Amino acid sequence: MRHHCELRVIVAVVLDGPWHSHTSVTPNTHDEVFHGTGNGTDFDATHTCDPSVVRVDGTYYMYYGGLNASAPMDGSANEQTTRVGVASSPDGFAWTRLNGGKAIVEPARNPYTNKVPSSYGTGQPSVTYVDGLYYLVRTDISGLAGNPQSCAGQYVLRSADPTFQSGVEELGASGFVPLGQAPFTGYSLAPDYWAGDWQYVDALDAFAVAESVTDPNNATVHFYDKSLQSLATVAFPAKATEELALASRPDRHAVPWGGDCGTLALDVMFSVGTGGQPGTWDLAHAGTDVKTGQSCACAPVARMLEGTLLAVPNQPLALVREGRRL
Repeated sequence: MRHHCELRVIVAVVLDGPWHSHTSVTPNTHDEVFHGTGNGTDFDATHTCDPSVVRVDGTYYMYYGGLNASAPMDGSANEQTTRVGVASSPDGFAWTRLNGGKAIVEPARNPYTNKVPSSYGTGQPSVTYVDGLYYLVRTDISGLAGNPQSCAGQYVLRSADPTFQSGVEELGASGFVPLGQAPFTGYSLAPDYWAGDWQYVDALDAFAVAESVTDPNNATVHFYDKSLQSLATVAFPAKATEELALASRPDRHAVPWGGDCGTLALDVMFSVGTGGQPGTWDLAHAGTDVKTGQSCACAPVARMLEGTLLAVPNQPLALVREGRRL
């Protein structure tokens, strides 16, 4: 049985809370901002879950997994399975479904006609925005390159179109190729874990992906270079009941650290409580600092501080925008 999911917004001054609605300071209040349409013909009639939000040029884009729990399980075109959708918002509270309300990414294979081990489909999306392109990684249980035992596979698409309906490229073993030029889901970024949350790290010109499946007692962060070749892995204590979420800037880049240029701050948010009992869960935070070995002369400081307010003694606050201090 699938649980009904709705998307909520909570805010806090620091990552350890207290968390509350943006209109209240009462702990554990929230704003419900997005949920299933209730329309039986929509792919997300019942279930909207696992959001990943990025802000580009003042607009928020939310990628999410959607399900219609009343859809048939007979192999038809609108079978009951998870698909990826996207919505936009000017403020993070009022959302409009894009692509005509239709899913933007379908499962690689129909779970009811291809004898796929799971009917889950494709979901758990995570997005970042790098050099004019949206990079979307998501789980597809029906993918061709998934782990044979767990069915897990992490597949990457990129496009300048936030709805991924034009100019789409897919990550293959030798890099990105136009969608359709290689077998869809023929290459998995990492076939060993169920879901990951990613961001771009300007200090390293690399992607960082956090997951908790490799070791349930730790947050495991995998680093990939700009061409998505594996670089390194870091782990630190974080026992989660659900997937991790990396603390990021609004554009889904790493948050700059207030110390030396060669230090990267990794912070993750996650749920804690009794497994399988969401009613017992609470929100937790864990983090660590990683030394990159870079000096300020080598680090791309302007990109690292993009969107940051700088407090300099005896000077007014200055905002870094497009590499310039305003």
